[in-house]
Amino acid sequence: MVLGGGVLGLETALAAAEEGATVTVVHNGPHPLGRNIDRGGGAVLAASLRRCGVRMAGNARSTGVEHNAPDGGFSALLLNDGSAIDGDLLVLSCGVRPRTELAEGCGLSTGTGILVDHRLRAHHEPHIFAIGDCAEVRCPDPACNECRTAKGPSGLVGPGWRQAEWLAEYLTLLATGTQEEADALQELAQEQAAVIVLKARGMNMAVAGDNGAEPWDEEVLTAGAVNGRPRLQIAQWADPEHGRYVKMTTRGGVLEGLVAVGMPRTAAELVGLFERGAELPADRSLLLRLDGPDQLAASGPADPAGTVCRCAGVSGAKIQGAVADGCSTVAEVSKATRAGTGCGGCHEDIKGLIEKHFQAAPAA
Repeated sequence: MVLGGGVLGLETALAAAEEGATVTVVHNGPHPLGRNIDRGGGAVLAASLRRCGVRMAGNARSTGVEHNAPDGGFSALLLNDGSAIDGDLLVLSCGVRPRTELAEGCGLSTGTGILVDHRLRAHHEPHIFAIGDCAEVRCPDPACNECRTAKGPSGLVGPGWRQAEWLAEYLTLLATGTQEEADALQELAQEQAAVIVLKARGMNMAVAGDNGAEPWDEEVLTAGAVNGRPRLQIAQWADPEHGRYVKMTTRGGVLEGLVAVGMPRTAAELVGLFERGAELPADRSLLLRLDGPDQLAASGPADPAGTVCRCAGVSGAKIQGAVADGCSTVAEVSKATRAGTGCGGCHEDIKGLIEKHFQAAPAA
């Protein structure tokens, strides 16, 4: 039994089901990934998970556990409606929540996490810094456009690594130079909206940005069209019977949100366009054809220009550099770049880049 319908919980459930276990995912909400995916995509995702052998228990809140196994171990998960789901093993995958009690006790400003500016300094306390899951980057300047729509900590390791690297450089300059030299360091770049990718045998999904608007919701679609901005537009396609679903939320032709379930090549193209801020073709159906029968059965190695490891935020170019420097296995690349040290879903892409490098070597 897996408690939590986030991406790590789903990947755990799929891996266990592939090994022959009877798996149930218990989650709060009508469909898994409730905070990230729209209703249509969530319904197709849940159906696809069931086809992969994963049972779904939605709209369920846990209240406790029973320990009635012969060895005194876990035997059932108790739910708020008075029911219970029997099981032999419970995996908790309920996400993270910043612990802000110490910061609040010290008088620091907090939201979802400890509020810091673009230099990771706590509000009104320039000698206190916060990074990672406990840091909420939202500067105190009300005129800052970036911070108007800022959200709390992502719970992903990539932003934490980037913040740690920036802060290490800042503190090094402060220790070896002057305050002026440290202050001249360029502010931490704004994090891109997270792209969530779920990969398993027989299962492929990519979600990014704001994808909650529906195609026929005129009030929502026109609400953002202020100060000369284009209105939102939605392109949506669904084939629930075959576990396929695509949704593209655009503004002025540029993706602001996407959902792709069961469409791996379409998903890869959409993610690339989303990360580059590139404009979609006027005929959106061209993207759907990437998963048509006339396309190659395999999508080939990962795009070096894009992000390969989303957990640690490592690009294909950085992985290629590590391979050129002598890394010849996924483990060696992971040690050199941190790519593949998170969920592991990018291992095949890393392997593809390694193979591509060594296949090209004789010709060079």
